[in-house]
Amino acid sequence: MRAFSLVLLSLLCFKIQAENVYSHKVLGLYNSAHGQTEKENEIYFYLLNPLREMGLEVRFHDINSGIPQDLSDVRAVISWFRGGAVKNPEEYLRFIARVIRSGRKFIILGNLGAFQDSDSGEYISKEKINSALSLLGIKYEYQWTDNADFLEIVKLVSPMCEYEGRQDVSVSRFYYRFLRADRNLRIYLSVRRKDRDYEPSPVIVSNRNGGFALGGYTYRVKEGKIVMLLNVKEFLSVSLFPDAEYERIAILADTGTAPGKEVLKNTKTVLRWAKLPFEVITRENLNKMLPQDLFAFTAVGLIIEDDAGLNPAFFMPFLKRGGGIVSLIGGNFSNLSQLLALSEEKNEKTTIRGYRFREGFLLGEELSITQNDYLWEAGTSVPGRDADVIAYSYDGNTALLWTAERESGRILAWNWKAFRHRSFQGFILESFLFIRPVGIAGVAGVGTIYIDDWPLPMYNVIKKPLSVTDTEFYTGVWWPEIKAFFLEYGIPFTSLLIFEYNAVNSWPLVVEEFFVGKDRVSVLIAREIAESGNELGLHGYNHLSLVIYNDSTGYGFWPDRESLKEALLTAKEEWIRLFGESTLPVSYVPPNNIISRDGIEILHKVFPSIEVIGSLFTGRGTETVTGFGSDPSIPDIYYLPRISAGYLFKAGIRDSIVSAISGYGIWTHFIHPDDVFDTGRSGGKSWKELKRELGRTVEFVKHNYPWLNFMPSRKAVSVLREYERAQPEFFWDEEKKVLRVSSPPGFRFRIRIDNTIRIKSIEGAEIIYRYREMGAAVLKSTEGVCRLTFD
Repeated sequence: MRAFSLVLLSLLCFKIQAENVYSHKVLGLYNSAHGQTEKENEIYFYLLNPLREMGLEVRFHDINSGIPQDLSDVRAVISWFRGGAVKNPEEYLRFIARVIRSGRKFIILGNLGAFQDSDSGEYISKEKINSALSLLGIKYEYQWTDNADFLEIVKLVSPMCEYEGRQDVSVSRFYYRFLRADRNLRIYLSVRRKDRDYEPSPVIVSNRNGGFALGGYTYRVKEGKIVMLLNVKEFLSVSLFPDAEYERIAILADTGTAPGKEVLKNTKTVLRWAKLPFEVITRENLNKMLPQDLFAFTAVGLIIEDDAGLNPAFFMPFLKRGGGIVSLIGGNFSNLSQLLALSEEKNEKTTIRGYRFREGFLLGEELSITQNDYLWEAGTSVPGRDADVIAYSYDGNTALLWTAERESGRILAWNWKAFRHRSFQGFILESFLFIRPVGIAGVAGVGTIYIDDWPLPMYNVIKKPLSVTDTEFYTGVWWPEIKAFFLEYGIPFTSLLIFEYNAVNSWPLVVEEFFVGKDRVSVLIAREIAESGNELGLHGYNHLSLVIYNDSTGYGFWPDRESLKEALLTAKEEWIRLFGESTLPVSYVPPNNIISRDGIEILHKVFPSIEVIGSLFTGRGTETVTGFGSDPSIPDIYYLPRISAGYLFKAGIRDSIVSAISGYGIWTHFIHPDDVFDTGRSGGKSWKELKRELGRTVEFVKHNYPWLNFMPSRKAVSVLREYERAQPEFFWDEEKKVLRVSSPPGFRFRIRIDNTIRIKSIEGAEIIYRYREMGAAVLKSTEGVCRLTFD
């Protein structure tokens, strides 16, 4: 049987808007019924040159000839009509909405042009008008007047609205009542009607979908000459290329290679979990982009193995505005060598052993890590003189990770392909937080420890290396000491019972071994756990994986579905007889870390009480690998896979812990009571030494991540489901000084700030833990909206 990975569809990409459409063209609308022609219209007169300076060409269309049908080559639609009537206005208003919902921008200057049907003379209701205008952040409420005595300007952004002359309502003499319909609307000019108790009417605005500038306030004619009031180039810029309002990441990816696909998959997974919206941009679409398109993002990730066709100048305006770029895959770069702080020297692609990370990059208290076993494939890059190297190979001869300042921004470059493997997903997230002046991500904050195969059958026999029976060791040494261990560290646990170690896979299926231990001690321990504040789950009737034998592959443990089902029914019936129906298990860990689709479905039918399956986060061969989240077909089941296992505090285990907590805010760990009998798992150490090693692991986590809440698996899944349901927004004000987090109260998130920035104030949230030696903290919202102000 081939190993499979369960796709967790419950992980949503929290998109703030439709993905953008990229091209070098815009569609310009004019109306020949208003006396306009293709070369005699306001777009041609006033916008053609500014658009060309931005790298855009205009394709014109006469709206009087019908609604445009083909928008495949344009990124935006701009209208500048002279009158308020058009043919088929309702169809035109629906067209505006379709354009915006397709990811294109829509910009309206002058008159909306759809207040009236030009054929029938019928006026259009405000509800129909607002079906389109609301997408641009405003709503139309009639109340027209041209009486200047009633009007006054309330808000005026002069550089935008007084380009060649001053705004003057006595000259404009034009008012419609518009209401603000977008909390993130950017208002450049608003006018109040003094004879009504109305809020100011926004008449020149922009939002993420485009812009609107009401006629009368865009230009005027003075002494036969046009005086431009609206700074059209700036208005086009903010409407077509709005600044990032939310944390949002652009991933420029090569999806045609296996490494690119795998790195992209892991990047998307961890960003979704962290609640960071992103957009994947392929190399094909990258060629259709303009440098200003990156302004809509706060960070850029490069998943490319070569930079053929890429121009570093494309990225420089983004970096000048303080953006950050991380290259996530070691490749062969030449065009971007200066941008990515590379020297002209090249290394041969080779396999490297181990790594050393200095402190300050990975989340933790003065955390530096060294690993001398892990093999990784290096790219050909060598850092340049201005690069600040963060990590090397174990021998120090190959640079693995470096950073450099570029303009007002920062780059980070990885020189490996290890992000193909999910075990380093947390390092990916840390990279995106590192390159931001203030990085932010959602975090679950959950720790769960499983005791697998406990209680288990005890046989009253002496097993090497001990000189006492297994029953005496388990009951007189291991169980009392492991309970005291978890009590000392304040850690509740989930224990997974197994009834048999036989290899029986057909009738008769009975439970016998579970009662062999002296005084039926396995039963007593199980009852003790069930009645405590810890959790008793199921590991199985026996240790055969829930996989039906397949003749074509020659793999499997159970001859048919009925035999597998009977084994589970036997376990359930025995459970009820011994412990009562009210204690039926909520958690299940697959024997041998393997479970099939058939096994999951039958398990759910026999044990509908089971909500948690703890498989593996990373695995090999036929082992079942999942992420965190609900089963796509049986949402009542939630996967809580193990991150690490065993007593020994090894470098690989440590690094898996660091990555999982950095990326997900989750640590799940498995131990077994019988490791002391297995030299492979014990490393030849005694129980006393193994317990000391486990203490090192727990103390490492407690020291570096004291904000984790330890809980049994059932409670952990409840917390994780609630976390997944949350759809927070990380919104920046225009000055990028105030970060607004909209989320359910109790939502946890972490921030990482540059050492040049400090937190000035926090409203609506509390700090759970602040790191002493790095600019990082974990917070919990106490209100629906919290505000973090930075200096």
